[in-house]
Amino acid sequence: LLLAAMRFSKVRGRLKRLDQRFPLEEEVEFKNSLERPLITFTTAGLVVGLGCLLCSLASVLYWEASANKPMFLEDMPIAKLSWILMVMLFVVCNLLLVILMQVHVRGGCCSRWNWEIVILCYASFFISSVAIMVPSRWAHMFSSKPEDVFSHTTLLTLGSTEYLTIATVVTGLGTFLPLRSCRLWILPACAIVSQVVVRQVLVNEYGLVCSRDPARERVGDLPNFAMLFGLFYMVLHGQFNREMDSRQKWRASKQVLRQKDLLSNQHEAACSLIDRLCDCFVELSSELEFLNTEPK
Repeated sequence: LLLAAMRFSKVRGRLKRLDQRFPLEEEVEFKNSLERPLITFTTAGLVVGLGCLLCSLASVLYWEASANKPMFLEDMPIAKLSWILMVMLFVVCNLLLVILMQVHVRGGCCSRWNWEIVILCYASFFISSVAIMVPSRWAHMFSSKPEDVFSHTTLLTLGSTEYLTIATVVTGLGTFLPLRSCRLWILPACAIVSQVVVRQVLVNEYGLVCSRDPARERVGDLPNFAMLFGLFYMVLHGQFNREMDSRQKWRASKQVLRQKDLLSNQHEAACSLIDRLCDCFVELSSELEFLNTEPK
């Protein structure tokens, strides 16, 4: 027990070194200082994502219409209709979040919201939904053959791009958004957990495959998982080092401002004292020029 306690204390000490957070009040100030750039970069990312979603939806509608598939609601398969509605849900959520953030920046609305948590929740929801939003897997959820729901072959091979989509989203968020490391790990965790759940539960138990080689997918794409783990480690490591530098710069700038206020108060006090005690008071600049035009 003593040996186990010593090992636990060593592990706890090593993990504590990874916690860069300041004391509570100072940490709140630091988090608030990151809110404006976080909203700015998130807005840009959501606009780009909104454009990608609209282009994807328009491409799907065009491909299905060119294949003479029914595009009316009463004739459309429920799997295709629900997939289109799910994409439109993400479009509406992106647009709504952009509007709320702009209203907050310009009008001060929703000032009590923790925008870091809001952005993380939406990003986690999107990342977790990518694995199940593959068109062929979505068709299997409704007990339909993918070829009967989606006609274009490109849609039936999108399962190979889900790893690329997840890696792009997580890497982009970890690189450009000023998220703290104590929160950023949630995104890779959601990506890995969603992939494991889909692969182990939905694929193995219910046969919801997204590729044309079900045996390969049931075994699992170990190289893709290894790539995701390596990429997520590099993202977290890079963000950790960048946050360390930003925290040091923020604390140094805060000390500089505090020292500037202190020197300004001391300067005013010294000038007031000299003005009262001296018969003649002349204030000179660093170039030995008169600062006050009417010396006493």
